[in-house]
Amino acid sequence: MLGNLLKGKNLDLFLKRNRVAFASAQGKSSKKGVLSKLHLSPLRSRVAVNQCTMVRDSDIVQILETSYKTLTYCNLVSCTLITPVTFNILANAKNLQWLCITNNQRLEDACVKKLCENCPGLLHLNFSGCKLLTSESTEAIVSNLHNLDSLNLSENSTMVVDFRNVPALSSLRRMNTLDISYTALTDSKLLAWCRQMPWLQSLNLEGCLQITAEGVETVLMAGSPPSQLRRIGLSKTQAESAGRDKLKELVVKGEGKFDLLFHKD
Repeated sequence: MLGNLLKGKNLDLFLKRNRVAFASAQGKSSKKGVLSKLHLSPLRSRVAVNQCTMVRDSDIVQILETSYKTLTYCNLVSCTLITPVTFNILANAKNLQWLCITNNQRLEDACVKKLCENCPGLLHLNFSGCKLLTSESTEAIVSNLHNLDSLNLSENSTMVVDFRNVPALSSLRRMNTLDISYTALTDSKLLAWCRQMPWLQSLNLEGCLQITAEGVETVLMAGSPPSQLRRIGLSKTQAESAGRDKLKELVVKGEGKFDLLFHKD
């Protein structure tokens, strides 16, 4: 089946450098390459860690063109060689529920807008490390994807910090998990986001250097309705380096209502 999906590839060499996983669509012949799930990522080994997945537009387009009606899960990890050619075809997969495109510097706002408009049923979305994206992509997400359960915008400061239409975040009423780690987030911006989404249960702030213990305490203890946060990642933040003891006291006072995660905890 891989031979049908990746025509012209030296499969032995390809599989030594990349991880490929897929599932055939129910009731479809695997020989036709009609898929419900697709995963592509670098293959990590003890000898070396590949930095990208050696897949190009010409490879993945063959897959998407046969599966756009059946594809529900697409995971493209560090596929740095693929371009808007692929992303625009992927937007035809209107039944997508899980989409992950990470570490790609060719993913553009226009592609994200098309994906969000065409795939309103998305439940899980990950654009971490796609640093070409701006707040226009964030606007497209909050305007179209009201069924999201989890969102990962890690390493995308522009998407988070420059997003001005913060009240629109209130449309994401089903979202439980948010990852905005390694962004230039400030205490005030954090509070503004959390006030619009008090139903969030898990929040990753790792590597957000400007987040302080006071900012975290305000998010947890203030607000009406009260915050539903139960799990916050705070490794490599000011809250960890300068306010760890204070926050641990807060956890005790909270009687186990929330869990603050520090480095190696």
